[in-house]
Amino acid sequence: MHYLLIGNGPSALASEQGAAIDAFPGQVVRFNNYHTKNYEKFVGSRTDVWATCDSYPPGKVYAHKARWWLGSESDANHAKTRESVGASIPEPMWRKVPELAENDHPSSGMNLCAWLLSKGHEVTLWGFDFMQNLRDHHYGDRADRGPWHEHKKEFLYFQNLLDKKEIEYLGWNKRTQGIPLVRQPVPCGTDANITAMREHSQPGWYQWACEQFTFGDKILDVGAGSCGGLTIIRKAGFDALGFDQDQRLLQIDPTLIIAPTLADIGNKKFDWVTCIDVIEHIVDDVEAFHHMCRIARKGVILSTPNGERSGCRNTAHCREYTIAQFANVFKPRELWSGSPDGLVHRTKLLEQSGNWVVDLSPQGPDNELKAKAKAYHAYPVGNVPHEVAFNHTVDGEIWPHISAIVDPI
Repeated sequence: MHYLLIGNGPSALASEQGAAIDAFPGQVVRFNNYHTKNYEKFVGSRTDVWATCDSYPPGKVYAHKARWWLGSESDANHAKTRESVGASIPEPMWRKVPELAENDHPSSGMNLCAWLLSKGHEVTLWGFDFMQNLRDHHYGDRADRGPWHEHKKEFLYFQNLLDKKEIEYLGWNKRTQGIPLVRQPVPCGTDANITAMREHSQPGWYQWACEQFTFGDKILDVGAGSCGGLTIIRKAGFDALGFDQDQRLLQIDPTLIIAPTLADIGNKKFDWVTCIDVIEHIVDDVEAFHHMCRIARKGVILSTPNGERSGCRNTAHCREYTIAQFANVFKPRELWSGSPDGLVHRTKLLEQSGNWVVDLSPQGPDNELKAKAKAYHAYPVGNVPHEVAFNHTVDGEIWPHISAIVDPI
């Protein structure tokens, strides 16, 4: 049997999947205090199975022909509720799954996914948030999703299942998108202020990009926005043009290339393509990235926030990547990190060596080798483990920003 599990996370509103959910050729499962009213275009209205770990009013309970109980079998109150609603009991499989064995409070979705997979069923997801800090409420009522769930473990569990193609994610176009959407981004700029949410705040990363160029190079700056970065490149002595989609930006620089996509720019027309803090705004980011690699003769330079640190709180961002996700999707020749503006502690974390990715992060900030961190690790290209902790910053936390040099096609 094929089951579609509809989570209550805010990413359920990332795109309109209601019609696909209601037409799903299998069983549609919803959890706990789910919501469909006024959200039908995003999450549909059909429910074949209700799965819960809590007690709810009889009217809500008996509205569902199929009821699955996911609570603790040893809890007396849970047992009483389970009997009163006449729910069947999927075995608590998380205790038998190595990744979940130490998780005392798995979410209902995680528990049921593990159980269904153990029974040989197919599983597709919608409305599950894979980042530990991605907003902390349900889309329908903004209720706290629970501080007791171990979000980092859940992210690792689901991400590894996606990597191994053991589960699917509804509406995820792998040809054009690196990882599932968190949301449809809020557009940047208004008629009153066309630079709103386009403020130039990455001067260090543009300066770092200029260090990679050589005399005579021609640069295309994708997502030029307010043109602050474009100005830095030009002042460094390079011939540069900007690309964007918003006609209003011609008021700032009439030389901008304005077009819906990069598709019309010819192959190898520029030596370098820069895309500084833009990829997180693009729904079909992989498709855009492939165009950049096609357009560039020498390379592409990308920068983006590290989602594990920033938590995708900026509503103009449709997704953010962890360091491992970014490395596995974009396969950079070099991956660096540092402060969001790129002015402090620019540090090389990873570099490609043949068919391997070498982890340089034990060196610490600014690549200053630490006496107790001399060991390096190597992973196959595209397979940097999500468990790797890149936390050798001056404040001991995860690296806040990602920048990369990528080879052209």
